[in-house]
Amino acid sequence: MPPKKIKTKAVDRSEYKIYLKKANEFYDTMIQAKERKKWNAVGLNAVHCAISSSDAMLIFYKGIRSTNDSHLTVIDLLNSINLTEIKSKCMTL
Repeated sequence: MPPKKIKTKAVDRSEYKIYLKKANEFYDTMIQAKERKKWNAVGLNAVHCAISSSDAMLIFYKGIRSTNDSHLTVIDLLNSINLTEIKSKCMTL
């Protein structure tokens, strides 16, 4: 059986900054929520930080972002960037 095609969308590479800014905002909010022991907010902001960070990396290196229904398919896309640092981080997802 051939591998499933991952749905992606072409994005101008300069837009990575938008997603990186979002990731930083989610990260900052996650840290603030942690200090206030708002655990649901910590979890949600951590997930959104990871999604926006992944989008920023894919846009910067490949000019794409995932439009697939499953967020887990982003791991295959990130691994296609072929950088050791990214591959090691993907193993934790």
